[in-house]
Amino acid sequence: MCVRQSRRAGALSLLARAILAASVLLFFLVLPAGCPARAQESAGTTVDVFRGPVISSSRVLGLGGAYTAVAEGTQGGLLNTASLANRYAWSSDWFDWDFNLDWLILVPGTDADIDNDGLYAGEGDGYLGINLGAGLQFGRLGVGLWLNSDTFAAESGDNRLTYAFTYGYLGAAFAFLQEQLVVGAGVGGGGLEVISWIDQAAEGKRADWKQTGTVKWNGGGLESGVLWRPLKLPIRLGTSIRFPILIDSSKRDKIDQDLASAPLPDSVRIPWRIATGVSFYHSFGGHPYNQRREDKAVRAAEPTPQGEGAAQPADSPPLNRRYILAAFDLVFCGPAPPGAVGASPFAGGRRAESGRTGSLSVHAGLESEVWSNRLVIRGGSYLEPPRLEETEMRPHGTVGLDLRLFRLFYWDLRAGMSFDLAPRYYNWGLGVGFWH
Repeated sequence: MCVRQSRRAGALSLLARAILAASVLLFFLVLPAGCPARAQESAGTTVDVFRGPVISSSRVLGLGGAYTAVAEGTQGGLLNTASLANRYAWSSDWFDWDFNLDWLILVPGTDADIDNDGLYAGEGDGYLGINLGAGLQFGRLGVGLWLNSDTFAAESGDNRLTYAFTYGYLGAAFAFLQEQLVVGAGVGGGGLEVISWIDQAAEGKRADWKQTGTVKWNGGGLESGVLWRPLKLPIRLGTSIRFPILIDSSKRDKIDQDLASAPLPDSVRIPWRIATGVSFYHSFGGHPYNQRREDKAVRAAEPTPQGEGAAQPADSPPLNRRYILAAFDLVFCGPAPPGAVGASPFAGGRRAESGRTGSLSVHAGLESEVWSNRLVIRGGSYLEPPRLEETEMRPHGTVGLDLRLFRLFYWDLRAGMSFDLAPRYYNWGLGVGFWH
């Protein structure tokens, strides 16, 4: 027995080292991918599509963005593609599915320094973020899709321009080594859509905006992720990589006449991103953090003490699902091409240089199911890196919750809420999805 445990511990130690080595190797593989293009960029204006604030699902935002090593369900798809095949704690069926839809809104009437440049965009009503995810799980295989969209509005008199930056992909993941190692990859892309509007309302009346023109840019990209979840240990390690996406003028639609004089970039750049994280878990009911789906299915099928199929007595204690989860992430985004400008300043007609150097951010979060099978609360913090010239690192504090609502057909629905507070920035989100 001791020899067998020693071999298992040695194998897990070797696996952890292999994941660490793979993370380092991937870092140096992706680094050149972000740098050679610097000499090939167009001389025109390049928009650096970088988001310092966490723009994600209510759970991820509530945890301060620390989700790379939690990686559960469709809420974590844009942070680690391995989440597609990583089961929730209570998912035991061979087939399962998940979805989430979240809205991130700046409170009307509040100022919002989106790019941490000391300037305000939209005055609270010019920004909207949407996150959508859907996934299917078949045994150890998972497939799904994600979509993230950020929209800025800039107004000048009777004219209005809307800049919509979108990123999404299709992905798949598979769990190896008794579901201890999960590997995922996705293919997708990003784009920019600029829409022009004109106010047709009579003087003194409420604005009546009519669309007059539109133009789009589109480009493809890749993502990959790895999650190590050792059985019987309350810890996970995760690493993910998003490769850079460059969308130049050759991938732009024909410009409508109404947009001929609008401020349009020559190209759009989504920087490469590497994230690595660790998470720890403690269950007050004795439920393991990392389990095989088959083991959970066996436990779910075990008869009660009164016999096969008998109902639990009324005085028996309910299932104790309460737990506490801690997660930590380090995220590094690569530099932008020389002379690139920030997305939010560009939408407002400014030319603030962005991404001259890479950006490192630190994320941490805590989560607990304080009311078993009913309510989860979470809190977190992260340091937003200075992406623009002459800016400083900005601390954020986040809180969030998930509440189980009611059963609809075969599924329990949940509602999520999250808040993100920082100097010159206040954001809140609402989400819906399945309760697991």
